[in-house]
Amino acid sequence: MNSRVSRHSATLGVIAVLFASGSFAKGIGVDETLVCPSPPIAQMASGQISLGGSNSANSGVTGLPAWACNDTMAMDTGAIPFFTFNNTTSTFNTWVALNGQPASYVETNPLSTLQGAGLVTLVSQVGVYQLTGLQSGYSGNLTSVSGDYEVQFNYDNYGGGGPCPASHASLMWSGSTWTFTGAGGVGLCDLSSTNDFLFSSTGSLLGYLNTSGSLVSASPPPGWVRGTVSTPEPATLALWPAAALLMLLARRRRRPALLTRGSRQR
Repeated sequence: MNSRVSRHSATLGVIAVLFASGSFAKGIGVDETLVCPSPPIAQMASGQISLGGSNSANSGVTGLPAWACNDTMAMDTGAIPFFTFNNTTSTFNTWVALNGQPASYVETNPLSTLQGAGLVTLVSQVGVYQLTGLQSGYSGNLTSVSGDYEVQFNYDNYGGGGPCPASHASLMWSGSTWTFTGAGGVGLCDLSSTNDFLFSSTGSLLGYLNTSGSLVSASPPPGWVRGTVSTPEPATLALWPAAALLMLLARRRRRPALLTRGSRQR
């Protein structure tokens, strides 16, 4: 999908920031109207945030505060390349590395002015957009999206070749859970990964949106699976080879004993 960076006309004096390379690279949505007026909504030690009601998301980015940022323009056609959305019910939930800046710095400056040397770093973003229609010139396979919800996970250096800030993520929407496992060898920051869900107004999964904005029906994005998948801690993973070796040795020890008992029965 095209960059999430908003592109308004030059007469608006917009400062747009792109955090990725590639013709369809996704970026973290920023423009001069996108602000984060409220205190952080996520715990410092968790990447889990509420998306309203029973809905929630985990970006996989931990140790950073997150803000629910809102677009203040009535129709920001640049923030979503293919669709228009309701800015009063849509949020750009953004994880921010403060880099020594106070939290209030994020709440008093548009996101477009924050990224840079000595300033904060926008690390991850889960966008929740209540869609209102198709943009002029849209050429995908959708004919109507009014009332649907698009939920997208984006990361700093998306497809740019740098280290991805997360390796796992999850989404709970309307009572169902989807977990990013990297199935098929897909990474959260790969250009081939869209991380872009489309839900109906009633909460059912319609599918995912590919890089041209077309719907791939009844399937989560590549690398995602339906259901909760627990990820073992690194320390636990390190114990698995030793556990497997012990099990193998135990089996080898048991086999002679069984044969001996069998020979006595004869």
